[in-house]
Amino acid sequence: MKLIALLASAVLLTFGVLRGGEWYALAGASMFILLEVIDLVSEYRETKSFRAGTWEPTEKKSTVITLSKWLRGLLLYAGLFLMLAGYMAGVVIWVGTIICWFCAGIIAREVAGIPIRMGYGGWKVYRPRRRGNRRH
Repeated sequence: MKLIALLASAVLLTFGVLRGGEWYALAGASMFILLEVIDLVSEYRETKSFRAGTWEPTEKKSTVITLSKWLRGLLLYAGLFLMLAGYMAGVVIWVGTIICWFCAGIIAREVAGIPIRMGYGGWKVYRPRRRGNRRH
């Protein structure tokens, strides 16, 4: 299902860029961001089950999952190039993805209780340093 939606998003983006239809490209970018929001909701559900202690990994290695991850990555890079070329669809993809990544970290920290904090390179696990009684 996700692979088909990502393929539709890629087709809309490609058609919009090649034919000069900004609306098609924006529809493809909006479809991509909608899939990111759906992933965000599924992450919220998984973090709630992690907090309750009932979480088990459900993602299996399959060709469809691998293809959808690769296609998602390609669409992210396409969004970067579209943004640099001046297309609004690229801005929608990149800004929307960054907002979703930021929200995913907040969900993981607040709902699951995972000690992470935002650094310069993204989310990282917070390990408090022990001060005092240091031996050199």
